[in-house]
Amino acid sequence: MLSNTTRPLLVVKQAPHGAYKTVLVPVDFSPSSVRALRHARLVAPSAQLVVLHVFEVPFEGHLRYANVNEDIINHYRVAALQEASQRLQSLCQDVGLSAANSRQVVIQGDPATRVLEQEIEQDCDLIVMGKHGENALENLLLGSVTKQVLVESQADVLVSV
Repeated sequence: MLSNTTRPLLVVKQAPHGAYKTVLVPVDFSPSSVRALRHARLVAPSAQLVVLHVFEVPFEGHLRYANVNEDIINHYRVAALQEASQRLQSLCQDVGLSAANSRQVVIQGDPATRVLEQEIEQDCDLIVMGKHGENALENLLLGSVTKQVLVESQADVLVSV
């Protein structure tokens, strides 16, 4: 169903217990991130949004393999964190999120793992994720992150299209 859907798809994993209170929205700065944020606001207008971006340092594994000094790798890590934080702040401003109704989280690591960790840490009852599958190849490879979150999360998951 997920691969073929052209409409948002809500996977309910919990018995209803009231309106959603805390919504996790992982973003990657693509157009699907903007759609996911808008859908999160529509589905849970009074919820606190936790807007999450998970970054990885480009070629960190290769740098370590090449015995690049740890200080240089840390420099790249700090630069990647700063850039991601600025982009996340801009994205939130562009969609009209305020500090009163949202929190921004930027962390390094494996995206699926970090999303699942933040679901628990932030006590989220809904995760809203954008679907990329714009073409057949993307549909075939449809977000291993999305699939892993769908399988392993405890919260309901809304796949935004």
